[in-house]
Amino acid sequence: MPFLRLRTLFAAAGEPDRYQKVIIVSVGEARFGLVADQILGNHQTVIKSLSKLHADVTTFSGATILGDGTAALIIDPAQLMAGGQIGAAPDGLREYREVA
Repeated sequence: MPFLRLRTLFAAAGEPDRYQKVIIVSVGEARFGLVADQILGNHQTVIKSLSKLHADVTTFSGATILGDGTAALIIDPAQLMAGGQIGAAPDGLREYREVA
């Protein structure tokens, strides 16, 4: 299954976790993985749209406030596909089949 490393997408500094996690995402008929260092948990949230000031930010569909008061951005997987982040490699993703 093709996948996209979120660490690469967001140019995260530092060393990745030794054991990264893959979140399987479906957009229509397409399925791909998003590789993350950590999964913090499962939350039911109210997603607020980003302001008009951030209309050109397409990687995120909105934001929410977590239980501890921290703001969290919500990734939009459909936009990752539509924006060319996914689809650059012959079989669907920029990075693929690197997991042993």
